[in-house]
Amino acid sequence: MEDTPSYHGLIEWNANPATSSGVGTPVSQTLYLMRIVAQTGGAITGAFTVTATGGNSFTAATTATISNVVNNGSGNCRITATAHGFSTNDVITIAGVVGATEANTADVITVIDANTFDLNNTAFTSAYTSGGTATRSPNAMAVYSSTGVFLTASGDQSAVWNTGNATTKSTFAKNITLTVGTVYYVALLFNGAATIPTFRSLGAAPASNAHLTTPGAALRWSTNGTAATKLPNSITPSANAFISSTPAFFVALG
Repeated sequence: MEDTPSYHGLIEWNANPATSSGVGTPVSQTLYLMRIVAQTGGAITGAFTVTATGGNSFTAATTATISNVVNNGSGNCRITATAHGFSTNDVITIAGVVGATEANTADVITVIDANTFDLNNTAFTSAYTSGGTATRSPNAMAVYSSTGVFLTASGDQSAVWNTGNATTKSTFAKNITLTVGTVYYVALLFNGAATIPTFRSLGAAPASNAHLTTPGAALRWSTNGTAATKLPNSITPSANAFISSTPAFFVALG
């Protein structure tokens, strides 16, 4: 019987990990995409990769301390975080909010002013009590829909990707449910210098893509942007670019 993700406590993967004997090195500021067609579907809480060697000197994340969460007047969460430093359409992850726990999520934001921003897809339901941090990371993983809509993201992965020879989980700030037969794009973004982390891959991307070289949504391994200092608020799958060499990173969802 064929080995499947469920035997390993996972929901989906982009290839059998037994074939992940290669090692790939990400290029800083390049957004890598791994295309997955959901075979069984189900709720996922994070993305799994295998680091071959750890890295250091990661570009630091931007983090702001939250002091309030209120209704923005249209039903969305409005976050107060003094001098947050974010921009409209940034992807932000939030953790540690007490009371208005619906704000503990990953979302695209609209900046109101230097101290407040709205979560575009989160409904305010509970009174804020205390706590919370908001983070925009240049080292993170995310999931986008078949049409490129942002679905979820992890927080900063600098502390996760500095360990070599390990299976690592990039925990999502918002859990999502995969639908059988639907295409998803799992994104990996690295920013930094000095020692670059390396990840287990499935060898050369040309072969892994069945030698399909035409740019577009059908590529199983691709890039989408080479000057990415933060996760994009959406992607255009038709602009996915062919990778001429390694890496075809292994990734699993569970």
